[in-house]
Amino acid sequence: MTALAHDAAPPTPADICDQLETAGARVRLDSPDLAVVTFGDGPRRRTARLALPAAAERLSGAAADHGQGTLAGFVRGVCAHLSEPDTTEGDTLTFEESASTVVPSLELTAPFCLGLELAGAAPPALHPFSTSLSIAYLVELDDGIRVLTGAQVARWGTTDERLAKAALSILYHRTWGAEEVATAVDGVTALRVGDDNAAARALLLDQLDYARVRRGLLFAVPTSATLLLCDDTSAAGVEAMRRAVASALHAKVGDPLSDAILRYVDGKRDAAPVAHSAGGGG
Repeated sequence: MTALAHDAAPPTPADICDQLETAGARVRLDSPDLAVVTFGDGPRRRTARLALPAAAERLSGAAADHGQGTLAGFVRGVCAHLSEPDTTEGDTLTFEESASTVVPSLELTAPFCLGLELAGAAPPALHPFSTSLSIAYLVELDDGIRVLTGAQVARWGTTDERLAKAALSILYHRTWGAEEVATAVDGVTALRVGDDNAAARALLLDQLDYARVRRGLLFAVPTSATLLLCDDTSAAGVEAMRRAVASALHAKVGDPLSDAILRYVDGKRDAAPVAHSAGGGG
């Protein structure tokens, strides 16, 4: 449990509505306890009905573990499902049709899945990344996105490796031209990319510079739009990463994701965090 998690109050129904509106959804209260959440306009419009007290109650347990990332992860799940218009036929897409536009996204597992569930989505196809994060797969449609479901992937009969390879291939292509820039903390850098999915580039670190991860590397994904790196894996490097992660969460660029400091050892990613920052997310 992180320092911020100790301090974080469980999300209230009002917090849920505010965060949904910040994310671009429109919220109308049918009653004090029932919210009608709408995303998109015209043919892209999709709506879900959320029982706010029940959602807040189920989020309260996750808040103790994930702090400020809890509400953001939940809203990411709700909005991801509502970003697929009712008029699409995403559920009928084949693997071959999806492979050219599927991309990975790192998500805070429990809150993201809860958001999808309460918005009416089927359970997503997830692959584990760390103790609190999972890899979700988003298919970019002409008029929205679709979160791949476990049932759809099962119908395809494709392997996890083949799905991951297709998604990482697209992400790798989109990473060309990325810059590694200094942060305000000595020894810690950030990967600057041309979109808001920098955190997912943590999946590519061994492909981008295997010699580097073979030597040992600390990394963190404090927000969906931030990937922090540190070559110093000593206690001093961990402390520098603590400060950089706390700073990134305070800056609020992207959705809060995780305050965990992770590492590569001998070229392999360790799923267990080395440490957490003093002001983290999950």
